Amino acid sequence: MKSQIFGRSAMLFLVVATPVSAGNGVYVGLGAGWDNQSNVTLQNLNASLPSGEVGNNDGLVIAGTIGFKFPEFPVRVEFESGYDWHSVSNINLGGTAYSGSGHNDIASELFNVVYDVPVGPGWNIYGGGGLGPGHVHFVPTLSATGEQLADIDHWALMWQLIAGASVELAPDAEVFVDYRYRDARAKETLTTSFGTLDAGPTTENVVMAGVRFYMFPPGSMP
Repeated sequence: MKSQIFGRSAMLFLVVATPVSAGNGVYVGLGAGWDNQSNVTLQNLNASLPSGEVGNNDGLVIAGTIGFKFPEFPVRVEFESGYDWHSVSNINLGGTAYSGSGHNDIASELFNVVYDVPVGPGWNIYGGGGLGPGHVHFVPTLSATGEQLADIDHWALMWQLIAGASVELAPDAEVFVDYRYRDARAKETLTTSFGTLDAGPTTENVVMAGVRFYMFPPGSMP
């Protein structure tokens, strides 16, 4: 009898002491957050004419993911589709500031690889990166004259670095917060009254929060 009681108590202790663990296998996720774009360079191809840069306002970024978390080791692979949009705040050419309008929007289709590191019951930190195509639509315009100083509207290579933390809310769900450094390599030249300007690339600093839902809670994987 004592051995039975001891055995049941030990099993109960193991169940209670085991950290909550989100599922493995297929998951879907949704995130949104704050996106800060660095100034975009306008490099004049004529060295005797002024170069400059375009400042963009902070904007919103949204992203949806579908991925797979390996049950044997803490690695996730995922496809992420995202979009962010920004209005032009100012334009500087040769040290002269101009009022600007227009926008710099980016659609991204990235393949990420992420490594999770458990740090406590239900808590993980993670790091990784992604690579894929990004579509940049960048059209800065001088407010006073309406002249367009760049015209990027095409797909190019894009990459990102990711670092974040997640907490498990249930056997099939977790919330996350992470930081991303993103770089869209799209560039284009345009002949203007200031000379031929080479615009791009665009880099971003992103803080994103969201949720992931696993299709297979713990113990349900075949």
